Amino acid sequence: MTQPNNIPAFKPRLIKKDDLYGDSGYTLKLIKPNIYQFQSIGAGCHVYLVIGENLNVLIDTGIISKFNSFNYLLTTEIGLKVEDINLVINTHEHFDHISSNAYFHCLVAAGRWSAIKIQHTDELITKGKKWDVDLSDLKVNIWLEDRNIIDLGNVFFKIVETPGHTS
Repeated sequence: MTQPNNIPAFKPRLIKKDDLYGDSGYTLKLIKPNIYQFQSIGAGCHVYLVIGENLNVLIDTGIISKFNSFNYLLTTEIGLKVEDINLVINTHEHFDHISSNAYFHCLVAAGRWSAIKIQHTDELITKGKKWDVDLSDLKVNIWLEDRNIIDLGNVFFKIVETPGHTS
């Protein structure tokens, strides 16, 4: 079977779970001074670090199988430790955004609907079991609302609620 203009038809290949989310990790990109992107290699979300004068904020924690890569870059390239993160903000509740939350012993913030699903381990949405990731002990300390302001000292975050593919 061919497509118009002799473009061959797409042939899907079977992808094993480990191939898709594996532990291949992250590369580090400096976006602006004190703003870093941990770019996921392969599937999974990117993780962002904003270093403020008073707070260091991590936006999403990424998938647990890539935590060692994240931690290596955090300590060797940036010079921080996990304990130096003061606040985690989860953008939404999919497991590839929240499963490394367990490594952080700081405050965790998320929008109200995400917080409920994270704290009650809503498997339909979080999809942890599907990928053999236990999300049952994750907590959210702060429920964010539209137009909340977070002051990092020299940087301000304005929360903009944008319900998306999990709400």
